[in-house]
Amino acid sequence: MIWERATWIGAALLALAVPGLARAADGLDCMAGTYSADELAEIDALAPKFSFGDEAGNSGDAISQFGIAATYECFEANGWSENQLYHATLFELGRLSEAAYRKTGRLTEDQLRVLDKALAARERPELWAVMERAVQAGIENREQDTSTQDDIVLGGFILSLGIGSSDEIGEKVGELLGTMALQRMSRREFEALSQ
Repeated sequence: MIWERATWIGAALLALAVPGLARAADGLDCMAGTYSADELAEIDALAPKFSFGDEAGNSGDAISQFGIAATYECFEANGWSENQLYHATLFELGRLSEAAYRKTGRLTEDQLRVLDKALAARERPELWAVMERAVQAGIENREQDTSTQDDIVLGGFILSLGIGSSDEIGEKVGELLGTMALQRMSRREFEALSQ
């Protein structure tokens, strides 16, 4: 189910193995301010074809290239360390992936609204811990070992949304939550390095 797709992030992050990328000063909001109007329009046009898979027509790699370039620009402007660059790049890839995923139509506007409302209602440390472990497994290009407790936490959350309980819905919600978890993890690590 969702755990079989945990390695989606691994493929996208292989591009990060290139040594020497980095940027820091104004924090993680820096990247969003680096895109030109033309770049934003191109990212927006690519978004509906975004996927974590390797099927033909997938725009994930093209969108990632924009994120990597923006992060490197911030790295140079702000004097970030390479570790800060690494976490800033993960953050920006997560941010762009979330925004693109929301435009794919895999989840309807109503489903997204329900999901966002549920996440905004309260902090969900157990859910985020489950998702962060899955994302970390993807970053490390290894299979996620899930416990029954993990399945209960994630499955219970998805069921509580009332938007469906099929494996397909679970996978879609899991993919979107994964992009959010990546941002949470990388923000936390970046901020720890920036103190």
